[in-house]
Amino acid sequence: MWDIKAATDILKKEIDDGHLPGAVLGVYSLHDSKLIALGNSCIVNQTKKMQANTVFDMASCTKVVATTTAVLQLIEKGCFCLKSTYQSLFSDFPYSDITIEQLLCHTSGLPADNKEYRKCQNAREMKDFIYHLPLNHPAGTVVEYSDFGFILLGWLVEKCSDLPLDKYCEKHIFLPLGLRRTCFVPENHNLTKDCAPTELTEDRGLIQGEVHDGKAYRLQGISGNAGLFSTGKDMIRFVRMILGDDTPQKPGKKVLGKSSLELLHKSYTEKLNINRTLGWIKNEPTAAYGDYASDDCLFHTGFSGTSIYIDFKRSCGIVLLTNRVHPNRNNDFIKDIRNRVHNVLLRSYDEGYSLESL
Repeated sequence: MWDIKAATDILKKEIDDGHLPGAVLGVYSLHDSKLIALGNSCIVNQTKKMQANTVFDMASCTKVVATTTAVLQLIEKGCFCLKSTYQSLFSDFPYSDITIEQLLCHTSGLPADNKEYRKCQNAREMKDFIYHLPLNHPAGTVVEYSDFGFILLGWLVEKCSDLPLDKYCEKHIFLPLGLRRTCFVPENHNLTKDCAPTELTEDRGLIQGEVHDGKAYRLQGISGNAGLFSTGKDMIRFVRMILGDDTPQKPGKKVLGKSSLELLHKSYTEKLNINRTLGWIKNEPTAAYGDYASDDCLFHTGFSGTSIYIDFKRSCGIVLLTNRVHPNRNNDFIKDIRNRVHNVLLRSYDEGYSLESL
């Protein structure tokens, strides 16, 4: 069903040209799935071959795999609803009209970024910093992607569950789905040596097994916006859960109910500047998921070079994990790479290619 060779040929050339150190590509449908490792995971100090079980810094994919899933679970339990205001749960939050839905859809009005966060040294200082940020827009009027909104959602999960975010996700998402190499803070799980390194920096040296994102780093690697580490195999299992794939011969594991999964088919920002559902990019023409994406799909990326595409119409998924910021972030090839890889895969899927073995 998938023309794996065409996709891996693209990736091999990009690796040979120095645009990526390596990659893990995973494709999934109910009848066909494949996981391929290419190139190297490390090219600084030593060369280390990429493995199918290499652990990647998922960066902003944390927002959808961990935080959004956790928030939906807590909605199922009746802790709050999408229209609940954040202030109703955190009385000291300064904005009375920002809802959970708006935080999930990046329509809260919070800014995309503010580098002054670098002065924060812990969660207390980060909270004070975010609470004093002026809004860029009235809530609900503009989609502006904001890490700060998802940091707030991570704290929401902790407040309503009485568990740290990493422990909540481990107990209620990772372990039930069998995601055995998915976690926050890999050092605590003896996975540091299996992690693909990210950037070589002046202040932190070569970052490996430690979150690359600056905000999550200041929150000790556990945050609603970034900090998750995972593998291609684990993310394929997560994709299967979102698709709701389940047969008597191959029962699927679930951590979200059918009603919650149905919410992800809906766009909450159709009349605004970017099309989003809860957490995810939703059928957005400007997204780097290729020319053949369906009109019922989810997509998210991570700055480190990760991406997850879930296609409800085709009942399939594509996971492309790279550490494209290794050894530095001075390249902008990943969007074009994703587009071309998705194109050859989705075209071949539609035309009925046989799954190729390499």
